[in-house]
Amino acid sequence: MTKEEDRYWLDSAVNSFTTHVWENTLYPLIKQHKDNDLPLMFRNIKVILTVDCLWDEGLYQISIKADGPLFVVFLEYLTERPHEEPSLTYGDITDTTTLIEEVVEAWQAGQFMELPFE
Repeated sequence: MTKEEDRYWLDSAVNSFTTHVWENTLYPLIKQHKDNDLPLMFRNIKVILTVDCLWDEGLYQISIKADGPLFVVFLEYLTERPHEEPSLTYGDITDTTTLIEEVVEAWQAGQFMELPFE
C-alpha cells in the first residue's frame, strides 16, 4: 500500500473508534470524572484499554496496549472539544490500524470488561 492508502485506512479505523467506542460508551463514562478520579480500565483477551483525564493538559487520553510485544497506541481528545478528531501517537501504521480495528470489533461484540485501576 502507498502511504496515502495507509493513512486512509488508519483514519477510517480512528473514525470508527471515535463513533463506536469513544462517543457511544467511553466519553459518557469519563466526562463524569473529577480531577482526582482514577482512570477507567477495560480488558479483553488481547488488549488493555485505559481512559484517563489529563486535566492540566486539557485532554482525555486513551491508551491501547496490546499483549505480546509491547505495542501502545495513544488517542487524545481535547476536553473542550471531545467530539473532534483525536491526536494520535503510534508506531507502525499498519499495526496501529489493525489494533484499532480489532478493538472496535471486540468492543461492539461486548468482549471487554471493566477492571479496577491498579
